[in-house]
Amino acid sequence: MIRMDVPVGKPPSLRAQVNRLPLGFQKEVGIQMDSQQTMIFQKALDVVESLPEYQQEHLIDIIRHRLIEHRRELLAENIREARKEYARGEVKKGTVDDLMKELSE
Repeated sequence: MIRMDVPVGKPPSLRAQVNRLPLGFQKEVGIQMDSQQTMIFQKALDVVESLPEYQQEHLIDIIRHRLIEHRRELLAENIREARKEYARGEVKKGTVDDLMKELSE
């Protein structure tokens, strides 16, 4: 029986996978770089592509988990800052209608 969720044939290269990432994510992880950084990044991709597939997948998992953890840290910092602003009385309360009225003024 063939599983439909498993790609048939050679999987796309890491470079192809990176190129398919949303542009915002590419910027977040620093893919928009100057020419020297691009060369270094390209060398890193070449090294990764030379690894066996299972090691490439493991590396992708490590990076994905690190990005998730980084986003959690940013979210936690935003929550801490919002709580400080709330404690200082710098937060306004209201309904969506109140917000829309304030924005239109």
